[in-house]
Amino acid sequence: MLEVRVSPEEKAAFLEVCRAAGRSASSVIRDAMRAYASFGPMARRPRSTLMIASAFAGASLGAFFLIQISQSAEAGEPDRLYGMRTFNAYAVSGVYDHELTLDEYLLRSATVRETFEQMQVDRAEQGMLPAHDRETLPGRMGAIFGLLFIPAGMDPQAFEADLDRVTPDCWSAMDEVRNRALEYRFSGWDHDQDGTVTAREFSDSRLNQLRRSFAMQDADGDGVVSASDFEPALWEERDRRRPETSSSRDARPSFRLPETACVAEREWAAREESFSPGHFVRAVPNDAPPPFDSAAGQIAARDRDGDGVVSFAEYIVFISD
Repeated sequence: MLEVRVSPEEKAAFLEVCRAAGRSASSVIRDAMRAYASFGPMARRPRSTLMIASAFAGASLGAFFLIQISQSAEAGEPDRLYGMRTFNAYAVSGVYDHELTLDEYLLRSATVRETFEQMQVDRAEQGMLPAHDRETLPGRMGAIFGLLFIPAGMDPQAFEADLDRVTPDCWSAMDEVRNRALEYRFSGWDHDQDGTVTAREFSDSRLNQLRRSFAMQDADGDGVVSASDFEPALWEERDRRRPETSSSRDARPSFRLPETACVAEREWAAREESFSPGHFVRAVPNDAPPPFDSAAGQIAARDRDGDGVVSFAEYIVFISD
């Protein structure tokens, strides 16, 4: 037992924020203690962010930020919230009211062209973009590539090199398809279909997404990701089995650019080479660190205990926010 003295107002505000975030007060305090111990001298530096948050300064707002700072990364922890930095970056209009509306989500997702422009700014000078844009930018770009560019056979780098060459009609067509996909995704997060997504709903959806993503990479289904999971033949066999094991309830609509959209862009921005699993198993010199876009690099980046394979817990730690 550890007794902590706070004012009744601080206690009430802290408990209310924990309740709204879907976490127990005990779990937040335990995580705060772990984080404080792990950060070492930085945590003890006067006026440090963690010191201020750990002192519960600012009552409800301070307590909420503490939740974000101190969550442990243990997979399967029942009261852990996943993806909260991303959630908070979208749900900003209510000053972290723990609820996300569709209007907020669409607004903070920006247009396809705005996302490209933000990517250019972010590369040129870090820090110029608002915090919520910096937080969501990698995910937005990845979704745009996977949703629009890869199926259409277009190279996003060609677009980035000359944004003004892309016609307004092409930008508009991409925004239309992407917004429909965003609305569908939001509906999937909104489990009770009340028009708002809570932190808990977002977290549960995020965890399910992580499990699906890990299962796709674990091609042989042995519970870990290893070098053998990147063998092209195994990927092809997994892709052949997928339609047979998918049920109608798991079917998702396809969001793709119409063939009549971006016709000129498909020609001058065509991808020179298509993705294949063989790309990941290419040989890497013994005296060089493996690149991230290789099987060895993917495993090395995620393998925290050095046993040569990546467990789901390690995967969670690597990509969780």
